[in-house]
Amino acid sequence: MSPDELKAHLDTLGWSSRHLARVLGIPQGTPANWTMGRYAVPPYVAAWLERWVKTCEQAMQRDPPPWKGNLPSWEAADARRMELNRRKPWQRQRHKRLLEQE
Repeated sequence: MSPDELKAHLDTLGWSSRHLARVLGIPQGTPANWTMGRYAVPPYVAAWLERWVKTCEQAMQRDPPPWKGNLPSWEAADARRMELNRRKPWQRQRHKRLLEQE
């Protein structure tokens, strides 16, 4: 497994090299050395990671997150509130009036 493949697998899983070290019970520097190409990833670790990524991808296909593609209404409302709070005071008042008209 190349360093780029390892990084791609970690990215797919949402893991850092530190997290991989914790999961495997090895020093934190070891996966970091693998991602930098200083040392080769052991074949048994590479095989395990590939199985884990495949399992996670299959699980996501069978049961995708409910919000994929559409935000639930409460998240859309939160996004609107956050947008409103980023505005200057005079813009907030105008924006509130526009939201009330909707």
